[in-house]
Amino acid sequence: MTDRSVPNGSNAFLVTAPAPPGARRRALAVAIALFVVFCALIPFARVPLPRIEAFDPIFESTLALINLVAASFLLVAFRRSRLRAVLCLASGYFFTSLMAIPLMLLSSSGPLNADQQTSAWLDTFRNAGLPLFVIGYALRRRYEVASGRSHTGTPADVIWAAAGTVAVVCFLSLLASPGHQLLLFGDSHASAMVAGNVVVCLLCLAAAAVLVSRPRYSILDLWLMVVVLAWMLAAALSTVLDAGRFDIGFYAGRLYGLLAAGLVPIILIVEASRLYGRLDQALAVAGVRNTELARSREELAQAQRLEAIGQLTGGVAHDFNNLLTVVVGNLDLILRARDDAEKIERLAQGAMKAAQRGERLVRQLTYARKQVTRPETVNPNQLIVDIENLAKNI
Repeated sequence: MTDRSVPNGSNAFLVTAPAPPGARRRALAVAIALFVVFCALIPFARVPLPRIEAFDPIFESTLALINLVAASFLLVAFRRSRLRAVLCLASGYFFTSLMAIPLMLLSSSGPLNADQQTSAWLDTFRNAGLPLFVIGYALRRRYEVASGRSHTGTPADVIWAAAGTVAVVCFLSLLASPGHQLLLFGDSHASAMVAGNVVVCLLCLAAAAVLVSRPRYSILDLWLMVVVLAWMLAAALSTVLDAGRFDIGFYAGRLYGLLAAGLVPIILIVEASRLYGRLDQALAVAGVRNTELARSREELAQAQRLEAIGQLTGGVAHDFNNLLTVVVGNLDLILRARDDAEKIERLAQGAMKAAQRGERLVRQLTYARKQVTRPETVNPNQLIVDIENLAKNI
């Protein structure tokens, strides 16, 4: 069973269509570039940079907005593809966006002034959520392709998914809230951050492995591999390799996170623009073919008219031939019967009737001919008299 068993739509191209070689090369080039830059940053990850206190709020707000846009695009793809796997992935981006709210409220620099371990666990939950949802997407996608089942994609599915995501965010926020004893990890904020992001890196590797293991992966699968790679490198730079906040690793990790979050909406927009370009080309070709079809129909109608005229001409010629045969035959008999007046009169009347039939035939042809209407002023009384005389002669 291949991806063709699942209904296709214009907005579902990234979900159902296999990745072409060009898309694979582009994704591989981006992944190699991200890894090369990561390796180049490793020796400088602990170099301190100027402290920008507003960087974290700006980062959280931007990341939340980008993830919300990605979730919206994926919801549109879900409505077109009717795949629950796409809804699961949209929920993952929605979860990552919503986690910015407790992070900004419960962080050590937030308005509620929580402890540093709360910030560490909230950040870990947020970072671990995306690869977990990607794993859920890949497993669900594999099941739906193998079974060939599709759903209606009702608004109720979207509502339930959004409600479940909000409930998970509230539960994790409560779990990591200040004073909660289940998530205490020693006395070190750094050790909690490192341990949590090591788990995030392992989850990203697991998500990439699940995506790669699925044959005939789509364009969306292909770029999700790049997303989890960038997400893993972001976690490694911002918490595992850096010395603390506001060093090169910290800033670079945040930028990697923004890039990872923005890849899917960027690719969706690019591929949608390419699809619209193909649609314009198809519409142009359809317009040319419609013009050719209209011309062919006109030529066919002209050929049918010519055929009808030919059939009519053949019928008229046959009728005239019969009438002329009668006229010529009667005239020949008249020439032979010069002394028989009664016979001559009878033959002449027969010839006259045949000629009158020919006259009526010609008159019918004249009436059937397309003529240009020329309005003229007529005398109704004289017209009635002419019609009476014509009726009497007939």
